[in-house]
This record gives sequence, C-alpha cells and structure tokens, in this order.
Amino acid sequence: MPTLAWKRNRAYAVHYSTIKIQVGDEIKKKRKARWIPLGIFQTKKDGKSEYMRYLLRNRALGSKIILFEDYIPNYLEWARSQKAETTIDREENTLKHLKAEFGHLRLEAIKAEVLLAYKNKYSYCKKTTMRNRLGLLKQMLSLAHKWGYKTCQDPDPFSIVKVPRPQLYEFEDKSVDPDAMAAIIQSLSPKSHQVLAMVLNYTGIRLIEAWRIDPDRHINRKTWEFILTPDVTKTSRSRIIPISPKIRACLNVFPITFTRGAFTQSLKRACKKTGYPVSLVTPGVFRHQFGHMVVNTGDRNIRAAQKLLGHTSIALTARYAHPDKESLQRAVEGL
Repeated sequence: MPTLAWKRNRAYAVHYSTIKIQVGDEIKKKRKARWIPLGIFQTKKDGKSEYMRYLLRNRALGSKIILFEDYIPNYLEWARSQKAETTIDREENTLKHLKAEFGHLRLEAIKAEVLLAYKNKYSYCKKTTMRNRLGLLKQMLSLAHKWGYKTCQDPDPFSIVKVPRPQLYEFEDKSVDPDAMAAIIQSLSPKSHQVLAMVLNYTGIRLIEAWRIDPDRHINRKTWEFILTPDVTKTSRSRIIPISPKIRACLNVFPITFTRGAFTQSLKRACKKTGYPVSLVTPGVFRHQFGHMVVNTGDRNIRAAQKLLGHTSIALTARYAHPDKESLQRAVEGL
C-alpha cells in the first residue's frame, strides 16, 4: 500500500518496490520509490482526504471503505426520496457542520472516542442542537452499515455515546407577573418609552421590528392591524398582528425615536423604582410576555400564538407554554 508523504505543502502517494541489481558477482536488493503527486494543499487534513480518495480510486482499500464526505451525496440521494423538503433543508445545514468535523475520516474511523471528543469540544451547544447532530450522524452510519459500507460496529459507538433524548420541560418561564409588568411600564420615562413598552407587550413585536415600523405603511387604522412586511421582520417573512384596544390610543405618537441602550437603561430604572429584579426584565422579555399571555390565557390556542409570533415551527412556540397544576385541572374539567 502506498504511503502519504509531504514536500512543503505538496502531498504525494509514494509506492515502494524492491528490485534486484547485480553488483559484480553479487545480487543485491534495492528499494525503489515512485512518487505520485496528489496536489498542493493548505492543510494536512485536506491532503489526507485526497490521499484517501487516491487509495479508493486504486482499490487499495477495497470498494466498501469510503470517506464520510464522499458518503454524504449517497445519503442525500436516499433522503430526497424518503423525507420532506423542509426536513432536507434543515439536514443540509447540519451536514455542512458534520462534513467539516468528520469529512476527512473513513466511516469505520468514527468511533466512540471520536464522538466523545466532539461532544467535549461543543459542550457549550444547546441540548437540542447536539441531539440533532448526533441523531443525524447515527442514522447515516446505520444506513451505511445496512448498505454494506465498512463502519465501526464492535463496539457500536452510539452504545457508548448516547444521543440525548428530548425532555418535556426544558425552557424556564421568563414571563413577568402582569401586575408587576404594568407597574414597570407605568414607571418608565420618558413617555415614548412607555408607549414602546405597551406596543411590545401587546403585540409580540421585536424591538428591531418596532424601530423599522413606518405608520403609513405598516399600521392599518381601519382594521386595526400591524401589517409587517418582509423588510421589517427579522425573519424576512410577513405577518399580520391585530392591534389590541389597550394600545390603539398610543399609536398616535408613532414613529418613536429610540435606541436599544437608552430603552434598556430606562427599564433598569423602572425596575429599581418598583423593586423588581433588574436582571429579569430586558427588551426581549416583552415578546416572551406576549407569547405567554396568548398561550396560557383565553382560548389557549397555540396555533394562534405561532402565527402571531411568526414561528415556522410550533416547537418554538411551545416554550411559551408553562401549564401549572390549576390549568391542568381546568383542562380536564372542561372535557
């Protein structure tokens, strides 16, 4: 089997052979090397990947040994015939990350110690992110083994490195008591910050979206609706939000000139006046407060909350649902 060698930043596959030469009356063996250039590479990792492809092209390792990055197209071809387009789009983003981490490895080289090192490297990631990455990797390696590719099965790496399972209540309740929130809003100064807080609290609009609102374009005073166009929203998706009667009178002062820093400082001063913990109230808490009120009061329609907040996945909206014992009891009594 050829070996990988380097001269500066150029990689070579070196084939060694032994030849016999006659020196006088003696026959001596001499080692001969044949250098096959693989290319110029910026990193050793890229050079090793090309070296592995060279071995595969020349059947030096057998037809069922393959690099992870070369296996990805095979998986995507299967996935496009089995999964929805939205799922494929989401998985492609995950695959870009996995390719950067494991692309230079053979499938059989993805072992438990490799996965443990990967988990430790990204220990700061959210549980859901790590679960999605390892879950997809586990599915890909399982399919590769089924299709006859050589993978690490003794022991199975995922019997040692467990994929974290989703839990029912992972999100803390960031909402503020309604009476405390009303007192904080009343304590805000100047008056424009009070109006801004009212709008954020009763519409779920983000602070950056409120800054972009043009009253002539985005406020319909006949139907009393905020019509947020893609150039206003953070996600570039339009959405319509009915305007509560509680804030209709406040809209006469729009547009409001403000900065995030000044509004944040105003919130801190209001919290100190009312005795509420400063760290628990930020500009983003108003959106959470709105989602909490829609999901946990009235009709408790989580689909309505999803549409008002502009979430693509209902799993994002579910973090605003924090049912207590009394709400569970009312749900059963209402059957």
